[in-house]
Amino acid sequence: MNKNGQVLVCFVILLPILIMIMALVIDLGFMMVKTYKAKDTVRIAIKYGLENNDIEGVKTILDKNINDKYEINTNGNIEITINGSYKAILGRIFNKEIYNYEFKYIGYIDNDEIYIKEG
Repeated sequence: MNKNGQVLVCFVILLPILIMIMALVIDLGFMMVKTYKAKDTVRIAIKYGLENNDIEGVKTILDKNINDKYEINTNGNIEITINGSYKAILGRIFNKEIYNYEFKYIGYIDNDEIYIKEG
């Protein structure tokens, strides 16, 4: 029996699966980077707002660095909720063209210490 070409057949069968896995990894990686950038920006804005007691400065920081919808609540502390989305680069492969994310951070001062927690 001639066994030439078996590796080529296996490669041709597995190549689309490998491409789909790589596409998913790339899309999720870009989404994570965007989410972490937004979270870092929110933490920086909350810290600035608590240190300087300046809500307009918090809004300016968020407007310059985040393109997502946000909501700020102030009642003795600063609470920021972000609703965002990321348009997938290779999402058509998985029928998932937009990834949505939402998170909330609460910042407050206790005993002259600034605390920021995800909530």
